[in-house]
Amino acid sequence: MISSVFDKTNPINYLVALLIFSVHYWFWFWAIGVEAYSISELLLFLGKLTVVSLGMLLVEFTVKKNQVSGKNTYVILLFTVFFGVFENHLYDSNTLLTLFFLLLAFRRILSIRSLVSIKLKVFDASFWILIASYFNPNALYFFLILAFAIYFYQFEKLKNWLVILPAIGAYLLLVFAYLGIEEAQNFIDQHYQFQINFGDLSFSKNHLVVLGFVFLGILASIVTYRGLSRSLMGKLISIRLLLLSFMIASFIALANHSNGQESIFLLFPVSVMFTNALEAIKKTWIKDLIFMGVMTLPFVLYSL
Repeated sequence: MISSVFDKTNPINYLVALLIFSVHYWFWFWAIGVEAYSISELLLFLGKLTVVSLGMLLVEFTVKKNQVSGKNTYVILLFTVFFGVFENHLYDSNTLLTLFFLLLAFRRILSIRSLVSIKLKVFDASFWILIASYFNPNALYFFLILAFAIYFYQFEKLKNWLVILPAIGAYLLLVFAYLGIEEAQNFIDQHYQFQINFGDLSFSKNHLVVLGFVFLGILASIVTYRGLSRSLMGKLISIRLLLLSFMIASFIALANHSNGQESIFLLFPVSVMFTNALEAIKKTWIKDLIFMGVMTLPFVLYSL
């Protein structure tokens, strides 16, 4: 039944997806012992819900515009459901803003395939990645996705590479204008520090969840690639960019597993890959079982 509802584009689907996000949001607040819901907390929730709503629309627009999934709304359901898998870590304001600006960057990167206004798209993607890095410096790793997109489509044109420099200049001007020269220098020195923690794996509950989510993404990627010859071969480069995004996101999430916030980078690529994997399943009852399993997973994880 769930799959049949989301097989079509319907306004009610967006409301259902946001309702699921809201349930998971308040569930994790209740789970960590928050009992009083103040006006400020409710206003903060509405702000976060707005960001997630815009992000959800960006995800659907990106996959539909670039035709990396079928004509259904599986991706928005999965995108919001997967929030609940990572407890309350992904509901931090900075984390949500990081995701939102990265989605803006992904939209421009995947649209390079049209070969129209490439330099403008490269500038936009660079700028949005930099803005995302203001909230989480690990967003800078996604410049690799942009570099691969330029390489795949128009490697030989130097201007496509050089246009990244004015985007960096525009970002730095904004940072210095907003923070002031001295404070901006301190911010850049302290904020853009990268640490790899693979040698300190404690195998906490959150780390195991991240490992499970990465494994889920790997399975979805395998199924997606198996179906390329039938339905997605014309979008091979876009799928490769999504797969590369998944690999980078997995690296970031596994290397920074202590607080769980870096898991946010996995949501978009895994949601798209999982959508393509579900589309390859013909039997509706199997899809419904998978959807039900994913939707109840956050509550099962909490009980462990």
